[in-house]
Amino acid sequence: MDSGRARQRPRYTEEVAFTGVVFELDTAQLSYFKGIWEHKLNNGNDWFTMRLPMADGEILTLQEVRFISDFQETYQSFTDWEVSAQIEYRDPPTISEEDLDDEILNSQPVPENVLTYGGEDLYFNANYLTYN
Repeated sequence: MDSGRARQRPRYTEEVAFTGVVFELDTAQLSYFKGIWEHKLNNGNDWFTMRLPMADGEILTLQEVRFISDFQETYQSFTDWEVSAQIEYRDPPTISEEDLDDEILNSQPVPENVLTYGGEDLYFNANYLTYN
């Protein structure tokens, strides 16, 4: 009998990630959004492309997305509305192994959190991993 962690299988054939989106719209844009939602996106069920801030958050990348919740509209002021919803997007970008190695070798250690992997210590925080 084998021991250890159970083998995990991927749940999907392609990677899917989830996030929330918020649109700040005026009354005319809200009407246009609702028309697209109903007539072009099959009440928000169909996949479409949208630019999302990926990687460092400064670069907008065209992603294939779809809504996984109904949208919520909130009146802000005079003619301004805030529309929020949850979306899923396919194949989120991942740093290449080469870029990851470069980042690890060129970063300064952050000793708060240490993970030992393959006999080597990896220092990390929420922003990056460093190799020591």
